[in-house]
Amino acid sequence: MKSIFRNLYNVFQRSKRAMIINVLGLSVAFAIIIVAGINFMNMSMALIPKRMKSINIHKY
Repeated sequence: MKSIFRNLYNVFQRSKRAMIINVLGLSVAFAIIIVAGINFMNMSMALIPKRMKSINIHKY
């Protein structure tokens, strides 16, 4: 009887560890996506003056 409960406890502990690893992995992935989005916005804003110059030069 004790071995059945011990096996169930081990299965629960493994699934708990897997859940923690999944949550950490998703957190890291979400953080990378946020940083990439901020970087994209920063680069877009930095290139606006150059684009405006280019548009003004090519106007007829």
